[in-house]
Amino acid sequence: MKIIYKSKYQEISFHKKNSTLHFRWNASTLKMEDIEYQKETEQALQYLQKYRPEKTLINLKKFAYTIDPDMQGWVKEHFLNKIVQQQLTNISALVISDDFFAQKSVEQSLENSIQGNHSRYFSSTEEAIDWLD
Repeated sequence: MKIIYKSKYQEISFHKKNSTLHFRWNASTLKMEDIEYQKETEQALQYLQKYRPEKTLINLKKFAYTIDPDMQGWVKEHFLNKIVQQQLTNISALVISDDFFAQKSVEQSLENSIQGNHSRYFSSTEEAIDWLD
C-alpha cells in the first residue's frame, strides 16, 4: 500500500496488487467548508483518473460533513458524471459514517447514479475489504 495523497480531511492510498484505491476520510471533515469539500472531491477524481482502479474502498467512518442538496448537485455534475464520461466506474465498498446526517447525505449524493449501482455499504472496514477481495 502506498499513500499517494494526504490532507487534513482525507488520505488516499493505492494498492497496486489488487488495483484498489482507498479513501479514508477523517473527523476534521466536521469543520470542512463547501469549497474544501469540492477541492477534496476534485483530488479524488484526479487519482481515479491517474490510477484507473478496478475497485475503491471509501472509508467514511469518521466523515462528518453533511452534503447539502446544492452540493449534491455539484457532486453529480463535477464528479459522478465525469466518472461515467471517462469510464472510471468501478466496484466501490463504502464504510458507513458514524454521523447519521453525513451518511444520509452521501447516500443521497449517490442515488440514481451509475456509481451507486456498483456500490455497497458496510459497517466495518473488514467487511468492505472481504467483499472487495
